[in-house]
Amino acid sequence: FCALDIKLHPQFAISALRNPSAQAMRRSVQLQDKKEEMRRQNAEDQKHPLVDACAELLKTTVEDNDAAMRTSMPVMRVFDGDRVCPVAVDNYVRRIMKYGSCDPACLAMAMIYLERIKKKWQKTWITSQNVQRLYLVAVMEAAKFHEDCTYTNARWAEIGAISLEEINKLEIAFLSLTEWELFVDRVDYDKFKTAILAWQKAPRRPKVVSPKIIVEEQQKQQLILESYEKKKGSKRCGESKEFEQRGSLLRRLVSASLAS
Repeated sequence: FCALDIKLHPQFAISALRNPSAQAMRRSVQLQDKKEEMRRQNAEDQKHPLVDACAELLKTTVEDNDAAMRTSMPVMRVFDGDRVCPVAVDNYVRRIMKYGSCDPACLAMAMIYLERIKKKWQKTWITSQNVQRLYLVAVMEAAKFHEDCTYTNARWAEIGAISLEEINKLEIAFLSLTEWELFVDRVDYDKFKTAILAWQKAPRRPKVVSPKIIVEEQQKQQLILESYEKKKGSKRCGESKEFEQRGSLLRRLVSASLAS
């Protein structure tokens, strides 16, 4: 840029090089242009089909794990919050995308990280109790590793509504779970992208209810049925006793009338 300025406006370029305030003004204008360009790009990325696919997949996964009452192993408890995620899971994914200003590919790579953790550590589930922290850190690491310019941990903590101290601790825990393997091969990424977009377009199957819930429901129904049969049996027993008493009384009256 300096060579171009010297060619077109040599006096202005030389004075700008000597004047720090002019340099600061130029950097400020360039920064504003860069921010405006990022806002436009972010608005376009919000409409990317990969964003909706990741949001829907994460929401479905959390709902299925909650319905099955799955709990993670102790090594994952660091990501559990005091309460469930305050917003809907799909809206939370879009919030991360909006305020994180990251590429939609980071959302998909975050899902790949979670899949790797699932393979390395058994009984690791993403639920409504840990999705707020676990997925946030996954997207943050994807953005840090694959993008040239990204936000600091303080900014990511604001996006996830947690403290800076907590997100620093979660980052270390997440990297330990992934064993610092954050690189995603292009072939693996393309396979995952194709699969998740095809999954989004495919017709939804009926949700599978947890066998544990089915057994509990059957036990409840059995108890209700036994209680009903017990009450019904006791009622029948009372009616039969009353019928026998009436029958004996009738027989006495008949025998007394015949004797007279």
